Amino acid sequence: ELPGGLNRIEYQADPFQSRRPFDRFDGNRIGTSLKFKWQPNKNHEFSAISYYMHTYRTSIIASNKGDSPSDIDQFVEQPRIYDVTALEPRYTWRANAKSRPIYNDLNIGIRGALELANLSQFTRDAGGRIQTVDDDGRLGAIAGYIEDQLHLLDDRLVIGGGIRFEGVVASRRANLERNVLTRSYYEPLPAVSMWFSPVEGFALFADYAHSFGPPQFL
Repeated sequence: ELPGGLNRIEYQADPFQSRRPFDRFDGNRIGTSLKFKWQPNKNHEFSAISYYMHTYRTSIIASNKGDSPSDIDQFVEQPRIYDVTALEPRYTWRANAKSRPIYNDLNIGIRGALELANLSQFTRDAGGRIQTVDDDGRLGAIAGYIEDQLHLLDDRLVIGGGIRFEGVVASRRANLERNVLTRSYYEPLPAVSMWFSPVEGFALFADYAHSFGPPQFL
């Protein structure tokens, strides 16, 4: 349930009350993931991760406050359905320094994801229920990355850095208006980090990274 906000007088009367008894949110999610790892020797490792997820969520919002359905002018329903799948193969190579307790982890990988969405909206009032939005969203993203971690001082100091080249193509089709919008984004995204543990049980960590904002369906 979505209780809505209370003004000062309503809050003082009962801070736990709901002035919007007909607003609600429903949703569910199912999914699975698969992981594979192969290590031919201690210095080489190949891994792959994939997942699939199906999500449904909807919100029902009343246009105004009211204690009975007859007091509400209009209800707005916004169901959403998302299907997402992704795959990320990754290779790690460890180089040891024979004379000192230093080793280096080099990671190379590719990450790809595909998301399909159906975005709808319905309005319901005394005249009935009509659909006002029927949109399909598509989002494809792929990234190739390389990162390096240098382990020093018996693993008490780890310095890392890398870069990711990412591309995203997002499109949204308005089926009722027969209109399609498409946008593409490509950018190199760097990152550096440092982890240091001067004494056992205590550590300092700092990092800088640049990334895209959360992708939206336009």
